[in-house]
Amino acid sequence: MRVAVSAPLVFQGRLNLEDVTQIQRYHGRVLLRRPLRWLAGLFATALAALCAGAMFVTGPHPVSIAVIVAWFWLILLPWERRWWARRHYRRHPEEYLETRVTLTEDWICVDNEAQRSEFQWKLVGLVCDTPKGLLFCDRTFRALFWLPARLFEGNQLREDVLGLAAQNDATIRRLS
Repeated sequence: MRVAVSAPLVFQGRLNLEDVTQIQRYHGRVLLRRPLRWLAGLFATALAALCAGAMFVTGPHPVSIAVIVAWFWLILLPWERRWWARRHYRRHPEEYLETRVTLTEDWICVDNEAQRSEFQWKLVGLVCDTPKGLLFCDRTFRALFWLPARLFEGNQLREDVLGLAAQNDATIRRLS
């Protein structure tokens, strides 16, 4: 599929608090897919239940307590990561600069007053299409940049960006 882009697609804005938490949320989902999350959660829950049962029969044991604490941490980890992201955003709002993302058929440029990154599309290995925006990741699933959904309201730009990504062999993954 070839997307005809007559001019570069330019997006400009500043990340807000919701954007920062959504980046954490969807990046976590990229790193640990749903079947693996469910399998890890079920295994950890079964192990924690076994340890809790053993504690009920034999009394507290350091290993059982450690497993139950680890289970709570595993369950709460996604919320903790988002909490830390919100906390950092509130304490350091000056680090979240007005940024411009320019997409052409061959290149991507991300720049603000602190840095400028320019790279070819072949660096982008994955584009996550989410209800809250588009998360661009490299081939090792490191987040490159985020385009929030508010930039796509009332226009055809989201389809144009996804078309450019597909044209340049980036995997597109839909996340809910």
